[in-house]
Amino acid sequence: MTTVRRPLVDNGPKAAQLPLELVYAELERRGFSAENAIPGMGGGLLQHCNRDTMNFGQKASAVCVNGEWRVIAKAPTGDAMKGSERGRLGLRLSQGEYQTVPRESIAPGENILLSG
Repeated sequence: MTTVRRPLVDNGPKAAQLPLELVYAELERRGFSAENAIPGMGGGLLQHCNRDTMNFGQKASAVCVNGEWRVIAKAPTGDAMKGSERGRLGLRLSQGEYQTVPRESIAPGENILLSG
């Protein structure tokens, strides 16, 4: 196998459409070492994984108007996963697991969002 001083294959946007097995098979067919390929994700991490595929979203749950806190929430009919928590929230660590809870249900010292 031949190793050259600079990479011959950059798995960029066009090459990202090819499975890596094909890229490495072609390198081998041409007599080049796998060290000549640079696989990576680049912008693919942003473009191919999104908040829906990861079941993640950030939503407002409360708003302060003229010094008064009001509950707001999102409750879409098509996908319960896209619903949001309601009201002001706190975060606590309980038995090694994080729990989102109503802010007023825990002491300020226990609320991880307020510490630091």
